[in-house]
Amino acid sequence: SQYSSLLMELKRTKKEVAQHGAAINTVKVLLDIDGSAELKKTITRIFADPQNAAAISEAEAAKRQSLYQSERLRLQQQQQEELRDQRQELEKEIGYLLTE
Repeated sequence: SQYSSLLMELKRTKKEVAQHGAAINTVKVLLDIDGSAELKKTITRIFADPQNAAAISEAEAAKRQSLYQSERLRLQQQQQEELRDQRQELEKEIGYLLTE
């Protein structure tokens, strides 16, 4: 009876060590992934909460799309400002040339 309880304890410990080793390997793989810290954070969140993986992924995709649109709008506004400035400079030059 003492032998069987010791054997059961060893089997349980072996199983726990295997689970812990798998968790360590998962963390190592996550840390070794090529990509941004934001990507690693998202993947880690998905591993930590697999039931909500689709929702996490969709939320991250929506966030990236929003950031992309914001950056695109900012660049478009910057280009418009640069074109306006160039136009003003050209109008000044033309005005100067016409007064000569």
